[in-house]
Amino acid sequence: MFVEVEEMKSVMYKYQMDEITEADNDLVMIAIQAATDQVKSYFRNGNKKHWQDGRPLYDADVIFGKEKPTLPGETDERNKLLVEIVKNIAEWYILRLSNVDIMFEQVKDRYDRDIDWLKQVQSGEVILDLPVLADNDIGNNRQPFRFGSRQKFNHE
Repeated sequence: MFVEVEEMKSVMYKYQMDEITEADNDLVMIAIQAATDQVKSYFRNGNKKHWQDGRPLYDADVIFGKEKPTLPGETDERNKLLVEIVKNIAEWYILRLSNVDIMFEQVKDRYDRDIDWLKQVQSGEVILDLPVLADNDIGNNRQPFRFGSRQKFNHE
């Protein structure tokens, strides 16, 4: 998984998470996976033509395929900002179950802020230093931008 259950301690206390989920780590893992899938969806290109406008097309499988290192001394190659965003969104999914000793508005504000930021990434307003798809992965369907008008019509 892109984010592990024990990493959630940076966004909510363990006792809070246990109280909300009744100490069921499966619920936490489902929330983390749902959050990862949601964030990943913002990095996938759609099939609309505007996706071929020159914006970087991020390789979501490579970005979210990285995992937390298991051995000491290994470097964490995950993007730290994306890890935090996934944790914030997972916290939102967990918090929906109950509001135990957590400031609901703070969590909601973080969720809204992260979704707005992901929309900026998706629209190309924010460019990240992440792996992008090679041209051959995108496909050879790209057509150069063309503009013009028809020839003038005459009734002669």
